[in-house]
Amino acid sequence: MTLAMKPFFERQIRKPLPGALADDAGLYIAMRELEGLKPTSLYEYHRELDRLATMFPEKTAADFTVGDIQTYLARRTMMPDPETGKRLSQNSRRKVILVLNSFFRWAVMSGRCPAGNPMLTIKPPSFKFREPTAWTPEEMDRILQAPAKQPRDALLLHVLAYCGQRVGATARLQWKHVHGLGTRDCVIRFPPSKGDELHTVPVMKRELHEKIVLMRELTQPQPEDWLFASRQGGYLDLNQITRIVEHACRWAQVSKPWTAHQFRRSLITNLLEAGQELTVVSKVVANHKSPQTTMLHYRSVPGATAKAAFSATPW
Repeated sequence: MTLAMKPFFERQIRKPLPGALADDAGLYIAMRELEGLKPTSLYEYHRELDRLATMFPEKTAADFTVGDIQTYLARRTMMPDPETGKRLSQNSRRKVILVLNSFFRWAVMSGRCPAGNPMLTIKPPSFKFREPTAWTPEEMDRILQAPAKQPRDALLLHVLAYCGQRVGATARLQWKHVHGLGTRDCVIRFPPSKGDELHTVPVMKRELHEKIVLMRELTQPQPEDWLFASRQGGYLDLNQITRIVEHACRWAQVSKPWTAHQFRRSLITNLLEAGQELTVVSKVVANHKSPQTTMLHYRSVPGATAKAAFSATPW
């Protein structure tokens, strides 16, 4: 892979898969890695295929039937988890089915399942979209004023708030991704995340620019150094980022959820509420491949826009 992989994911993904499915599943995982699938997704694919191979140790991809898949899904998704005593959520069940469907679709296309895809008649549960939530501009101001334990944490909050990129891409920022620091043309080139491409975001806010400059002066970094380095080496993981965000949100007394993704959701939603063009927000800020994706996840319509629409009734 072109991106550095966390040691945990590296260990898990490199574990040999069990049973007769090992060769087919191992090749599939390697192929997805070459395609650039992010480490967290590779881990999920590896974990699910490991469980399938453990339940049916004698079966290769060609041996699976619809009945085998139905048996696996019944035990995997409908029975309570032995450790937690809870059943998988609807979204988790959907993810399990999508992983298996992707694997067997590849197996059919590569000639490993001559009898066809055993997943064809199995449909994932419908996805229930929740109405999007967002912090108000006042809440965002309070979060950014929260006292940080160190300059790195303050910079992280400002990058999340003013750039609105996915937390995975933000966490993997290196100093080589910051260009034109100290000039009006300063930009941050975020690495790919969730299947999208490298995305360039201009640094327009003085507060953000100043914090990047301060961080550079304090750390004197090399181009390959992480912008948000962990004390253990490497970049901050999601748990560490969540703790930083929760600390600031608790101090600011803002509405939940207290997650890093809420910064992205809030920036996009507030830009749309302010009347910014949907196609511009979708492409330039959200880095979505289609404005339909933005509409699907950020369905908030500005009140002024709604009033204008109803005021235009021609009778």
